[in-house]
Amino acid sequence: MKLQPLLIGLLSLTCTPLLVASPADSQKGRVAFVRCMACHGVKAGEPHKLGPNLHGVVGSRAAAAEGFAYSDALRTANITWDEDTLRRWIVNPGAVAPGNSMAYVNTLSAADIDALIAYLKSVSAGP
Repeated sequence: MKLQPLLIGLLSLTCTPLLVASPADSQKGRVAFVRCMACHGVKAGEPHKLGPNLHGVVGSRAAAAEGFAYSDALRTANITWDEDTLRRWIVNPGAVAPGNSMAYVNTLSAADIDALIAYLKSVSAGP
């Protein structure tokens, strides 16, 4: 058995960034989510607060959670909450859907936002 191809393959894995968020990213995101907890929940079936429950938000359409009174701006924005849109929303909700009713000023770093999205993905995938 030749070891060189195996070693090259293993080396390439260590030099390639992973596209899947690590559990550590999700944990950092859980910490970042503390800023969001006053207005949003993430547990399945948890009632809405000032903002909608975000369980299952990643990949969903905006203004889709039943029982929440969304602004006209968000209902008519034709948004799907993919990673890029979530990132832009977290940075500046008014730039994504002008006239929306989310009162929020971003204080998160880009790394914190990435971790927050990883966390939202982890709770979106869960039961």
